[in-house]
Amino acid sequence: VMDGAGNMVVPYGKYDNIENFAEGFACVGVETGASPDKDEPGISTVHQKIGYIDVTGKEVIPLQFEDIMPSFSEGFVQAMQHEKIGYIDRTGKWVIQPRFDKAQPFSHGFAKVIAGGSSYYIDTKGNKIQ
Repeated sequence: VMDGAGNMVVPYGKYDNIENFAEGFACVGVETGASPDKDEPGISTVHQKIGYIDVTGKEVIPLQFEDIMPSFSEGFVQAMQHEKIGYIDRTGKWVIQPRFDKAQPFSHGFAKVIAGGSSYYIDTKGNKIQ
C-alpha cells in the first residue's frame, strides 16, 4: 500500500489480503489455514485473522477477528469470533456482541441480521426493530 505521495506505508507481503479504505480504515488479513467447504464439495474455505489499518499503515485494530473482511459503515463494522458475527467500533471494541449467523453493514442507523434462521433489523445498540 502506498500513500498519495508514493511512499510505501505497508510493505508487500505483510498481509495476505488488504481491502479498500473506507472511513479511514482498511481491513487486512493473514491466512491461518483452510478447510473443506461443508456445502460445496471440492471447494476450500480459507481462514484468516482479521484486523484494520489506518491510512498511514498503522495497525489500529489488531488481527484478532475471524474470516470476514467487511468495511466500516457509519462507524461500525461486522466482526466474527467463534463463528458468530457482531459489530465493533473504530477502537476494535464490541458494541454489539457476536450472536448473528449473518450480518450486513449499517445503513441509516439500521442493519439486517440473521440469527437462528430469523431475519430482522437491529439498531446501533443491537436492539431488534419491530
